[in-house]
Amino acid sequence: MSDQDRNVPASVVQPALVLTTLVLNPRHPAVQAETSDLCRMHSRILDATVGMPDAGPRVLWAQPRPDVLAVRACEAVTAARLPRGYATAIHHRPWTCPDQPGRWLMVGVLNPGRTRRLGGPTRNQPDRRRLSGQPLLYTTPMRQSTWLARRLDGARLVDCASVRASTVRGGHRTERTITVRRVEMRAVWQVDDPGKLVDRLHAGVGRDKTWGCGLTLWTRAS
Repeated sequence: MSDQDRNVPASVVQPALVLTTLVLNPRHPAVQAETSDLCRMHSRILDATVGMPDAGPRVLWAQPRPDVLAVRACEAVTAARLPRGYATAIHHRPWTCPDQPGRWLMVGVLNPGRTRRLGGPTRNQPDRRRLSGQPLLYTTPMRQSTWLARRLDGARLVDCASVRASTVRGGHRTERTITVRRVEMRAVWQVDDPGKLVDRLHAGVGRDKTWGCGLTLWTRAS
């Protein structure tokens, strides 16, 4: 190894992932149906990424505004993967998470909260099953910030703001209604060990990743 190589900061090797940002056509009938039904939009994501290699990180998506859809996958979502006229503009860029120590800006659509467990084994019922109750969702900025600060090893939360929250619903094939709370969050992190972030950020942060939560975007903080 040369002296020049020794002076190059170590970086984190990441699999190639692509962020596709779609500006949706509000007059398209499929757009109208899917932006008003969470489960229909989830099906659209599945259709748009079918056939892509599935050995890497899971597909994540977010809809920060009704007319914008972001999809992170191992390949770009092109117009050929969508109904004709579905989007008025399509943009692609690499998706990366922090690969160097320092200060980083994160934006993401998340659902701060935790799962509540009910039941479980007792002395008289050692085989009693533990069930999932209704999740506890954090609604105040302080609790959301505290929740986020615990999510990432290798980084310290410097500042956090919840920009907006919304509730979306969809009709599931089992005839039940899916209800998801989404919170758009902006945060500044001091990244100390980027290697510890990779698996978490690839998997997605928090709850309801299937339903448009968990995707985060990272840029160097100025």
